[in-house]
Amino acid sequence: EGSFENGEIEGEGVRFWSHDGRIYRGSFSGGECHGQGAIQYKDGSSYEGQFEHNRREGYYSLWKNSWICHTFL
Repeated sequence: EGSFENGEIEGEGVRFWSHDGRIYRGSFSGGECHGQGAIQYKDGSSYEGQFEHNRREGYYSLWKNSWICHTFL
């Protein structure tokens, strides 16, 4: 869900991975998670923070059952 450019998601959008139930909401560049975003995992835990080319980058927080577990740089 989002805007597409040359067949790849671009700007703000949502991606769902059916094989493991992850949902990413946030910024994309060239089809990759890039910029501010959040991933919700099937077990209910989530990651919120910065991404750079599909990798965690900079400050981020890990959440489990609505409680913050860790904040990292």
